[in-house]
Amino acid sequence: MTDVVRKAPKREVKKTTTTERAKAVFRQIDADGDGKLTLEEMQVWLEKMGEEDMANMLMVVLDTDGDGSVSVDEFVLGFEKGLCAKFVQEDEDEDHYVVCTASLDGLVHMWSASSGKLLHTLSEHKDFVTSVNFSPDGSPHGRRIVTSSFDKTVKVWDYATLHCVATLEGHEDNAFDACFTKAGLRILSCSGDKTIKVWDAKSFQCVGTLTGHGDAVFMTRSSADGTRIVSASRDNTAKVWDCGSYTCLMTLAEHTDHVIHAEYSSYGTLIATSSSDKTAKVWDAKTGKCTHTFEGHKDAVFTATFNDHADLLLTASYDNTAKVWSLADGECKLTLTGHTNHVNDAAFSPDGTRIVTCSHDKTAKIWDAETGECLRTLSGHKQTVWRTCFRPIWTLSNAMAHARDTGDGKIHDVSATPF
Repeated sequence: MTDVVRKAPKREVKKTTTTERAKAVFRQIDADGDGKLTLEEMQVWLEKMGEEDMANMLMVVLDTDGDGSVSVDEFVLGFEKGLCAKFVQEDEDEDHYVVCTASLDGLVHMWSASSGKLLHTLSEHKDFVTSVNFSPDGSPHGRRIVTSSFDKTVKVWDYATLHCVATLEGHEDNAFDACFTKAGLRILSCSGDKTIKVWDAKSFQCVGTLTGHGDAVFMTRSSADGTRIVSASRDNTAKVWDCGSYTCLMTLAEHTDHVIHAEYSSYGTLIATSSSDKTAKVWDAKTGKCTHTFEGHKDAVFTATFNDHADLLLTASYDNTAKVWSLADGECKLTLTGHTNHVNDAAFSPDGTRIVTCSHDKTAKIWDAETGECLRTLSGHKQTVWRTCFRPIWTLSNAMAHARDTGDGKIHDVSATPF
C-alpha cells in the first residue's frame, strides 16, 4: 500500500486568540510604532523580566528574513510556535497541568488536571484511539498533538486551533502508537502490520519504513539525541534502530511474553520496557545489557516510564494498580490503588510532582507523586481509556535549543540529525 497523506482542506476561520494576543504583545514592544522590532526594543522589553541577555538569541530565531529586525508577521509566526512563551504571562485560566486521554470510544479528551474540567475533545478518528502525544518543547513546526487509531491512520492536530492538519495513511493494520521525535522534526508510528514508519513533521510524507519485528509493534520512541529508535513488539522483543540507516542495531530479548512498552530515559542512557510477563526491565542503552528487573505486579505490565531525572520508574498493570520504583535500590516506593479495572497507562507530569493513570474503568486519575494520594478522577469517556499524557511545559529556552553560538559572532543551527 502506498504511503499517502491527506492534508486537511483549507477553510476560512476567524483569527485565533493566539494570533491576536501575539499582535498585542508586538504592539507593546514596538515603542516607536514603526512595525519593526529592533534589538534595542527587544532588550527593553526583556529587561523588565530580567531576561535581557536573551535578546540576541530571540532576535535570531524570530528574524527569519535576516534583515536585522522583526516584522509583525515574523513575531506572530514565532509566537504561535511558542518561541515567546517563557516571557509572556499565561492567561489566568491556563492550567499548568493539562492532560490528554485517548479512548476506545474513538475520542481524545483534553482536561484540566487541577480542576477536572473537560477542556476540549478531538473526534475525527473512525475507530479506537490508541495513543495521544504532544510535540516536544521547541518543536520547529509549532505546538501540535499526534494521535493513532485502529482506523489505520495517524492524525496531526494544531494545538492552538484544535484542527486536524494532516492524516497520515500507509499502515496496513491497526496503528498502535504515534509520537514526535525529541527534536520534533519527525513523527514515528507503529502498527499491527509489524512496521515502524518515519514521517516528516513538516511535509507529512513518509520518509522511512523499519521492518524486522515478527509480530505487531505496540510502541516506538526516539532517543534524546535523535540517533536511535526503540520499539516494543508482540514478538516478545524490543529492538533498537539506527535513525540514519533504519537498520536494527540490537534486539532486547529477555522478556518471556509480549513487550508492550519501550522508551528511552530523558538523557538517552537507559531504556525501559514492560511486558505481559508481569515485569518491567531497564537496559543499558549502549550495550543492551539488562540492568534491572522489576517484579511485583500480579498481571501484565502495560507501561514502564522514567521520570525526568531517571531515578524513578513508573509502571501500570492489568492488576489494577500503578507502582513507582526506585532505580537506586529496585524497591517499590508507592503503589497507586483506586482504579477498579486494568490500568493501561501512566505518566509523570513534566515537573515530576503529579502522576496520571488511565484504565479499563473508563477513567483517568491524577495522583500526588510523593504521597500517592489520588487528587482527581477524570470521568467522561464511554469506553476504556487506553493512553494518557501530560502536556509539556513549552518554554523559549528549549525552543531555541538548536541555535548555538559557535564563537564566530553568528548563531548557527547545529542540530546533529534530522530527528
